[in-house]
Amino acid sequence: ITVMSANTKLLSADNVKKLYTEGGDKYECKHFGCRNKETANAKHKKCGKCGNVKYCSRECQIADWPRHKRTCREWRKRILEDKNSTTNENDGFKRVANFSRKYSPLCGSIAQHLFPNKTSRKGTIAMIYLQELPEDCKFPRMEIESVGRADIKDIPGDFGTQCLQSVNRERKLVQDRGNDPNDVICALLSHPKTTSFIVVPFVFNDEKDPFKGEGVAAKTAIGLFCHYEVDRIVRTINSLARGESKDLKSAKKCPAFPRMEIESVGRADIKDILGDFELQCLQSVNRERKIVQDRGKDPNDLICAFLSHPKTTSFIVLPFVLHDDTDPFKGTPTAAKTVINQFFDCEVDRIVRTINSLARGESKDLKSAKKCPAGPK
Repeated sequence: ITVMSANTKLLSADNVKKLYTEGGDKYECKHFGCRNKETANAKHKKCGKCGNVKYCSRECQIADWPRHKRTCREWRKRILEDKNSTTNENDGFKRVANFSRKYSPLCGSIAQHLFPNKTSRKGTIAMIYLQELPEDCKFPRMEIESVGRADIKDIPGDFGTQCLQSVNRERKLVQDRGNDPNDVICALLSHPKTTSFIVVPFVFNDEKDPFKGEGVAAKTAIGLFCHYEVDRIVRTINSLARGESKDLKSAKKCPAFPRMEIESVGRADIKDILGDFELQCLQSVNRERKIVQDRGKDPNDLICAFLSHPKTTSFIVLPFVLHDDTDPFKGTPTAAKTVINQFFDCEVDRIVRTINSLARGESKDLKSAKKCPAGPK
């Protein structure tokens, strides 16, 4: 089990360095709950049979043996197969296992951001699909093709059986130690080309459930943030795997998600929106208006925004509540209303240009983005 901290955001060089030195195979004793760090003066010793895990003491190794013995046998078997094989570099399992060890903390962060809601983890697993890289890339010559979530019952064949066994075993181990079994997230790393896969469990002991007690709008925002973070981490791993970046700090500079900008904005009556768009918009708006009204606020403080990407037919409805909003049109003559409308049109154009300047990478922050050419250009 890789025990990791919940603070696994790739937002600064310090956090990245901390992430890579927390819970990794190279730095901590593998006995659950020990967490003794390896230092220059106190080197940890490897398991004498498989050589794949390290312990700070003989006592920790003995205490961890009931959990480790099964994987120890599997690793010993693989080591013997590798020694007798003439195509070690092309062995699918060896490459997947190497990828897992090399990017273990980052894969754990992907799994955590895929399942920010702790109550949704039972019977599920994080899916990380790997694909080939050119021969001139460094071993294991793999990168992440896609990631996702899956119900274990929907995974066919040996995949499903082994995943279920691994997840139940790790959840029971954590529960037997008096901890919440929902702290466990298992990730299935799969390489379809060689039909090789490995199940890696991660445990987040100090994690809090960000969804607990939050409203619908907050949960939507948290979900979007986690989606962006997953994409950022995948790009970081792939940049390292391809050799485009030499370290984590430079890998973070790869093009940012979501590779979109605003094409146009406008206002619409929901009844004029076609198909599923209309139904989902109407449901979202009515639900959010009711929530605001139930809290004793004016439902007209609510504005819902419909973000749509026609090329992929993807869309999302985001609610915004403006509590301190005053109506500038109330008691205002017609001429003044025209001026107010023109002002708001200019402001909308300015904000759109600011967002697009940031999205294209032309500006690094809001201050510099505001200096982009103003409308109507």
